[in-house]
Amino acid sequence: MKKRTAIITFLTIISFFITASFAFAEGDAKLKSFLDELAKIDDKAANNASYTIESKAKKDGKEENIKMRAHFKNIKNFVMDMETAGQKIKVVITPEESWMYLGDHNVIMQVPKDAREQFDMEKQQQKRRDETGEITKVKEGENEVYTIISKDKKKKTLATYDPKQGVYTKVVEYNEKGEVTTEAVFKDYKFGPVDEAEFKKPEGAETMNMPEPEVKEDSKPEEKDAKESKEEPKENKDGKDKKEDAGKKEKSDK
Repeated sequence: MKKRTAIITFLTIISFFITASFAFAEGDAKLKSFLDELAKIDDKAANNASYTIESKAKKDGKEENIKMRAHFKNIKNFVMDMETAGQKIKVVITPEESWMYLGDHNVIMQVPKDAREQFDMEKQQQKRRDETGEITKVKEGENEVYTIISKDKKKKTLATYDPKQGVYTKVVEYNEKGEVTTEAVFKDYKFGPVDEAEFKKPEGAETMNMPEPEVKEDSKPEEKDAKESKEEPKENKDGKDKKEDAGKKEKSDK
């Protein structure tokens, strides 16, 4: 459960980075300047970039602290080293293969197909674009703060941007009650080619496959027909029963 929570938190945070430039109505001239501005920020965060994310996630009254180090070649090739509740987890996503390394158990697990879709950042982009209703920007000291509100008004995101570094330094997510659900601080940025060693599997680790969800298939047509042919229609069965009862009565009369 903790591994799943950590990964979901990671997706929530990272999806903001790479989708902010799509958080506006396409073709809206008034927001064109924001689009151009945020597109540059997003490109910087998701291409040849590494940084640390320290987050707090709250759910059902419980708080979980997660520390992560992200390594992005681009939105299709990236690595996330996470530590939460004393557990160390490494997630590697590439078009060829996606896997998780559980450091405490020295086990590598292939990410199932349905879970890999959650890491499809292009789909996350589309989802974010569809959900966003409005955005504003204000000056706060030397920083700029973007406020993004969903169309259904159930979620609000505040993102603090540092113009000097050209990066986001903080992202806070709120639910419809105005409660903080996720708060993340971004720091220790490093830009340049990501070390290929980050994408290599640890030597000596045991490889296991996570079970794929079972898909129930309908019975084959011929099997279904055969089953139905064995079952007598209700009207025929009722008529047969009546004849049998009449025969028994006739014998008893004799």
